[in-house]
Amino acid sequence: METRVTTLETRFDTILPTLATKADVQKLETRFDTILPTLATKADLKSLETRFDTILPTLATKVDLINLKFELTGTIHQEISLIHKEFQSLRTEMNSNNWRMIIWVTTVIGMAITGVYYIARV
Repeated sequence: METRVTTLETRFDTILPTLATKADVQKLETRFDTILPTLATKADLKSLETRFDTILPTLATKVDLINLKFELTGTIHQEISLIHKEFQSLRTEMNSNNWRMIIWVTTVIGMAITGVYYIARV
């Protein structure tokens, strides 16, 4: 029995100095008295709730945002496809122009060589 009392005494000796005194509680009460007037009152919270109730229905839902994402993705894909087709047509046009230029230069050089050969021969 004496050992139990001794263990309880040691526990009380370690716990009691950490407990708050009346002076500590008084300081805390004065802090609350200065802080409480600045906190929001119930009326302020009620007006805030009514603001949220009026604003929330106008906000986009997650489904609306997903639909918008798919629409934008589709539009971007169409635009990229159009640009790709324009580049393809431009590339084929450039290729055909390149061949025309090669044929023209070859013809001119051939005619020039033939003309020089004819003039030099006569």
